[in-house]
Amino acid sequence: MFKRLLAMSTLLLFSVGANAGIVVALDGTSATAGGFNWTYDVTLEPDSLMSRSDYFVLYDIPGVTNPVWAPNTIDTDGVVTGVPDASKWSVATLASGPVPPFLNPIDNGGLPNVLVTLADNTTIMPRSKDVAGLLLGKLTVTSPVGNEGIIDYASQAAQLSGSELRVVGGVAGPVPEPSTVGMMVAGLAAAMGFALRRRR
Repeated sequence: MFKRLLAMSTLLLFSVGANAGIVVALDGTSATAGGFNWTYDVTLEPDSLMSRSDYFVLYDIPGVTNPVWAPNTIDTDGVVTGVPDASKWSVATLASGPVPPFLNPIDNGGLPNVLVTLADNTTIMPRSKDVAGLLLGKLTVTSPVGNEGIIDYASQAAQLSGSELRVVGGVAGPVPEPSTVGMMVAGLAAAMGFALRRRR
């Protein structure tokens, strides 16, 4: 566990130090009737751009329901940011993937991922005033798990020069307690055993 945290910290420092790409950070958590809302700030760093089919993905969110992507179309000064509205994005919950080429995020096939993709022909770039990056928006996911740990995220965008830019990092997120994971594994093993027994 310590080695994984050290590796994720190093990758996160590298991605932030590169000052480029799409970076995901936890903004806050709140309890709801359905569990816990986990809200993330998603930022396009300076010297980066995002165009059609570029994306970011959060991996392994247990029991995720109702992912909501709220693009930052107008900033706090009332100025248009250049980020398209929600109709120009796609949000999907997937059993696994996607994984950007040459990266190795932890993606447990038993836990769902949330993928947000730019589906419009728009090109998004930070403005000159966005010295700390352009806030693309906020992603809120609901999970029955309130226990905080480290989950992986990855993104695919480009540098202003046009070369592809891929980022992997760790971010705070819902992580089942070890006893819950044990119960999930036992349940999966029992289901597989039952399926194999029926097959015979």
